[in-house]
Amino acid sequence: MMEHMVHPEWSMAKKVAIALAMAVTFTLGFIGTTHVCIVRAEAGYSFLHPKIAWDDAFPFMPSFVWCYLLYYPLCFTPILLIKGTESFQRIAAAYSMEFFTCFVLFYSFPAQMLRPEVTGQDLSSRVLRLIFDVDPGFNILPSLHVANVVLIAILFFHYRKYRLGIIVALAALLVSLSTVLVKQHYIVDVFGGIVLAVCSFVLCFQWGLLRSFVRGQKTVILKESQGGESP
Repeated sequence: MMEHMVHPEWSMAKKVAIALAMAVTFTLGFIGTTHVCIVRAEAGYSFLHPKIAWDDAFPFMPSFVWCYLLYYPLCFTPILLIKGTESFQRIAAAYSMEFFTCFVLFYSFPAQMLRPEVTGQDLSSRVLRLIFDVDPGFNILPSLHVANVVLIAILFFHYRKYRLGIIVALAALLVSLSTVLVKQHYIVDVFGGIVLAVCSFVLCFQWGLLRSFVRGQKTVILKESQGGESP
């Protein structure tokens, strides 16, 4: 029997360097899919607009832009607060799964957010107007903002950091709500992000349990079929 391999603990500097490299890679990927959508828009491409009736129930509130921006520091909290090399590797894998899944969907099923004009001159409106200028409203389904913050909240509960988990879950709720209130996403995008977060967590952290469950179901089905056969 092979002995269990114990991986040496990575330094915080190494983790931060890897995290920054991943952030740059993901950002470039996001910019790339955005560029593809811009080219398609200029060519007259008809984008998906997954708006539902409930979207009109949420008012346009530029003041929630600060909750929207809370997403960026939240993305780095697992690196700083969850220890262990294997944990870091699994978290990195889950992030990667989310981003690359989204890139495929953004390219294959491009959608666009139809946003209102920001007319205010207060600081929140100015910041949101800058975001709108940088992000033209593509790459929306599913919402990466929602997928990442929901995944982070799940991670803290998974590692039994319950007090931090509650705080992060509340922050994730604010970020998710803000994506709708600042008109960066439709409600369908939010639910898509939640589904993506759960799937990424299960595949990267609970794959063994999932595989055991599937095998167990197959065994039950096999026994039932054998028991139902005539002697």
